[in-house]
Order: sequence, then C-alpha cells, then structure tokens
Amino acid sequence: MLQGSHVPLGVSEREIYEQITEPFEPEDVFVFYSDGITEAQNSSGEFFGTSRLTECVRINARLDAWQLITKIRMAVVAFSNSETFADDLTCVVVKIEERRLPLACQKIEVQGDLCELSRARSFVQEFCASIPGGALMEESIEEVDLAVNEALSNIIRHAYRGRPDQKILIGAEAYLDRVVFRLHHLGEPFDPAAVPPPDFSGSRENGFGVYMIAKLVDEVRYLRDERGRNCICLTKARKAI
Repeated sequence: MLQGSHVPLGVSEREIYEQITEPFEPEDVFVFYSDGITEAQNSSGEFFGTSRLTECVRINARLDAWQLITKIRMAVVAFSNSETFADDLTCVVVKIEERRLPLACQKIEVQGDLCELSRARSFVQEFCASIPGGALMEESIEEVDLAVNEALSNIIRHAYRGRPDQKILIGAEAYLDRVVFRLHHLGEPFDPAAVPPPDFSGSRENGFGVYMIAKLVDEVRYLRDERGRNCICLTKARKAI
C-alpha cells in the first residue's frame, strides 16, 4: 500500500502538493481507488475493505487493466449484492509493460464497409506469410485471418452500425514469439462481459462471434488506446516453420 499526504487523483489549485517517488518495474500494477470501493457495505453493514480489494488484485493481476477493473467491480457488486451504492466507485489501474520493438510492423486503413473485408484478409495473410525469420504455419494464418475478419465484421455491424463513411485502422506487429493485430475504431465501445456465452442449442444466436474469436487466437483484449480509440487486440503465438 503506497501512502502519501494527498489524493493521487484530483487537483485543487489552493493545495500545496508534495511529490513522492516510487520505483517500478515491468509487470507491476498500480491500482488507485476511492473509498466508495472499500466502504461498500453488504446487508450486514460490513465493509468490502482493503483486504478483499488486495486479494482481488492479487488473483487477477495478470489480466490487462480494463479486465482487472471489471473484476474489481464484479467483486464489489457480488459482496454488496447490489448494483447501486451510496458513494461513487472510482478505480484507475495502470499496468507497466515492457515494450519490445517488433521484427516487422504494417498498417492498413479500411472503411466501415463489409466490402472491405476481402482487402483486410489479404493484408492479414500477406503479413503473416512474410514475417522475418519464418512465416506462421498455414493453420495459424487461417485462424488469425478468421479472427480478424470476425472482429472487423463486428466493428462494422455493431460499433459503426453499418456506416460506410467510418474508418478502421488495422495494425500488425510480429515478434519472436507472437503476432499481434490491433483494430482501432471510434465507434461504440464493446463490453465483452455483457455478452452471454453462446447457446449451442440453437435458441439464441448472439455470443458466437466473441466465442469464436477467443478460440481462434491465444489472447483477446478489448481496450482504449492512447488516443482514446476503442481497440480490439488479437495475439497469436508464433510457431515458425
């Protein structure tokens, strides 16, 4: 627990702030929270407290920042058995990641039109087949291709609601151990936690796209990038031939 004499979030012009320094390393996670989280109460009047918050962070520390925030909120809601609270639930998570330079990177911008899917698929296939040091295996290329195609279709249909004048930036990066595709857009944000799992009985159609993407790649992240755009990040482990 880091302690300071002032709140780390929020600024008052009349306050005199004292700076403190704390070293950090890759994989460290900083969690800033308001007392609305730790003082959330259950039906018995018991507080959620810092120990439950700490344990929640410890268990889920390997998740990305947005997923960790989601887990914290779910834990508070489950504890209090309520979606409404007497105080605000404010939480900011900062995850320190070691940035490695990619072996190769390319970008392509497409319109929010389903006709652009073929151009995007050609981009994915050509990038995966021309990675320095060895292409992805053919099966892996097909899986990444389908995952990007499904994610792009979801953005066009749901985030942009079929508006063809909108743009989507697709970025590709290759590393020694993985290939990463990022789809950036300014459409409506997507919350994967709000999507129910697919119903294989055939009684409900939604949920299959998100399920299929998760099965085709090794990691899926839904986040906001440094420019405030929505981003779907797809990672596939690299097994060179």
